[in-house]
Amino acid sequence: MKLFTLVHKGLEELAKQEVKELLNVDSESFSQVVSSDIEKKDLFKYLSRNQSSKRVLLSVDNGKIEDMDYSSINWKDVLSKELTMKVTVEGVSGSEKRIDLAKQVMGKLSSIIGKQCDFDVKINLKKPDIEVMVFFNGKKYFIGVDLAGELNDRAYRLFPHQASFKGDLAYYFLRKSGIQKGEKVLVGYMKDGTLAIEASLYLENSMVSSPPFVVEKMPGFQNLAKYELKQNEPNTVIAFDSGVQSFIAARKNVKISKTNVQVKKWALDELDTVCDEKSFDRLIFHITSKDEVKLNEIYYQAKNLLKPKGTILLIGREHWEVSLSEKFVLKEHSKLVHGNGAYGLWLLEKK
Repeated sequence: MKLFTLVHKGLEELAKQEVKELLNVDSESFSQVVSSDIEKKDLFKYLSRNQSSKRVLLSVDNGKIEDMDYSSINWKDVLSKELTMKVTVEGVSGSEKRIDLAKQVMGKLSSIIGKQCDFDVKINLKKPDIEVMVFFNGKKYFIGVDLAGELNDRAYRLFPHQASFKGDLAYYFLRKSGIQKGEKVLVGYMKDGTLAIEASLYLENSMVSSPPFVVEKMPGFQNLAKYELKQNEPNTVIAFDSGVQSFIAARKNVKISKTNVQVKKWALDELDTVCDEKSFDRLIFHITSKDEVKLNEIYYQAKNLLKPKGTILLIGREHWEVSLSEKFVLKEHSKLVHGNGAYGLWLLEKK
């Protein structure tokens, strides 16, 4: 079966890598979309474990909207006469254009489904059972049936911090740190704990999203075996912040996530008194403008806490002028566009 994985712009290569790691399958990437052919039996594993996606769609077709083949899938596997459906359009500017395009696609779908099935499509614009997504990435259209909803809106993130980000972006950042299985990680200025939780989920080989998924309503997917983990891999992820609000929010989110993140109410300048020297492989700091003045202290603590060749990833505003320490080597400087701005990323390795 062919899937379209919708991702944040800039996460395409990571999404391809993740499909390869989870399923040993090669993928094709487009802007904001990764196309993969997977075994049907692996679907629940992919939906449960992947961390980089926004949505996962059962592929219908892609290309020019007027050339779409809506009969490329068996709609009897997707719909029954009891299920309702709607068409949602993303990536197209203007509400009127989106509405017109949704009506156009729904009209063609209704005709095809009517021919394949023995019933008419029931439309529900508010709370449909099944949602067909029409996504425009700026160059071409991708149409598919949404299988699991918004996967980057993590169920554990009930107490969000205004300066934090969704699960897919957090996962991107932690993979940028060079994180490897079995390593010990310290996350500074943890906000709502999302970065630390995503690190723990990755290191544990844990389930990121749990059933039930939308796809379980579809007739052709009723008998698929659910993916279950026998045992999570042990890991050490510690997250700290000196703020009471962040400490409470992170602790609650960690509890919901059922990960093993250790949440600490520590100040930056006391790290060398509460942590063992050279005890971490990776340090990740999400630094907002008010904490930029503490960069020298971060370098001092990182020098003490990191193992030889360990790395520190600094996540900050795009135009932050980071002064580099002679105790570290700059391995990579990049940015990730987000909304109307961008995050700057600096990956440094301890000499």
